[in-house]
Amino acid sequence: MTEQPAVDARITRTRQVVIEAMHRIFEEEGASGLTHQRVALKAGVGRATIYRHWPTTLDLLVDTLRDIDQTIMQPGDEPFDEWLRNQLTHAAAELALPTSRQFIALMIAEADNHTVIADLGAELIERTYRVMEGMIDQAVERGELDQELDRTDVVARTLGPIIYRTAMQRLDVTPGFIDQIVDSVARR
Repeated sequence: MTEQPAVDARITRTRQVVIEAMHRIFEEEGASGLTHQRVALKAGVGRATIYRHWPTTLDLLVDTLRDIDQTIMQPGDEPFDEWLRNQLTHAAAELALPTSRQFIALMIAEADNHTVIADLGAELIERTYRVMEGMIDQAVERGELDQELDRTDVVARTLGPIIYRTAMQRLDVTPGFIDQIVDSVARR
């Protein structure tokens, strides 16, 4: 068995500082601010360091997006309508953050131009579908839903309005708004 060489702690610290700088720039300025020079200045490191680890601007962007990318919904044990209400409330708070708004805008704008960005979006959607599928299956088994729902439709009908309200309208998502969404899906 071969041993893996130890990673230099300085490299790990530098990488973390750079990634934090990339996040701040992305949040403040969006994708257009992610240049090697801006990241180097914000992180307090040389441009050569940035180029060594992220040779292209797309590399900077993809690493930033990968680090931001999270599953929007998490599985739970509570009744379906309660779970969905909790998840949508959490999603609304997360999607209202500047970083999330930038992430959504970039995914929409660049997915057709860069397959790596399209792939990140597809992975996020697939993870969301899997969670929704599991929760719908549980709800059907418990008799909370009369019939299985189309996961694609449910994700669009639940997260679509939240994304539109937060990213496009830039309005708060109220509990009443979430209740309307939940009622439209969880209707028996």
